[in-house]
Amino acid sequence: MTSPIWFFYHLPKTGGQTIRDHLHAGLGSEGYLHLGKWDRDRPLGFDDVAAMSADQLAGLRAIGGHPLTVKFHSLFADRSKREIVVVREPAVRIVSHYNFSNTMRERRSEPLLDFEEFLTSQTNRQTIALVHRFGLPRSRQLLDKVLYGLTRCAFVGRTDDLDQTLPLLFGAIGISSEVKGRSNVTGETINRYVELTPSLSARLQAENPLDVMLYSAVGRLQDASVSRLQDSKD
Repeated sequence: MTSPIWFFYHLPKTGGQTIRDHLHAGLGSEGYLHLGKWDRDRPLGFDDVAAMSADQLAGLRAIGGHPLTVKFHSLFADRSKREIVVVREPAVRIVSHYNFSNTMRERRSEPLLDFEEFLTSQTNRQTIALVHRFGLPRSRQLLDKVLYGLTRCAFVGRTDDLDQTLPLLFGAIGISSEVKGRSNVTGETINRYVELTPSLSARLQAENPLDVMLYSAVGRLQDASVSRLQDSKD
């Protein structure tokens, strides 16, 4: 029987580095393909993966990274797809993303980003990212369409709960369920240029209503995901 392939739609600053590192450790470079730059000059796209040999594609058990979308499903037409999505509380994610971006810029001796200007690119970022990952058209029903897309995913989770949910997910994939702490892409401390105060959190939540509703809905979807993963062990 052909094994399923796991698609990890990595949204920025949601804990994806931890998942990526564990998938790579458990599956190796032949079993896990990360589309991001990592040790390359550029990210991989659809055409790069389509150019891989049939044996290389058959050997993959998981694929992930920011460029991954449902378009890649067509490259694995004879295999079932199991999709993974993790989201984060919106205000926490935005501040984390800003601090990470400026840490990287400072290490490259580049000018720091202005926080207010940065916010203009972050409005409902997770919802919009999932619209792209799922290949959905832009419409007034963005959130409804995204939530419908999430119902087909094998695992939907929240960053805050990964310590409890990742062992179940990794066990379902067939790799070690022992998670040794969290990872970040730098491997070093991220500087804090902005602190998330209660007033800033309230402001960011008000400015990102779709992501707030997404995060709330994912709490319920996560419970269903956990139940499915637990049932699959029985």
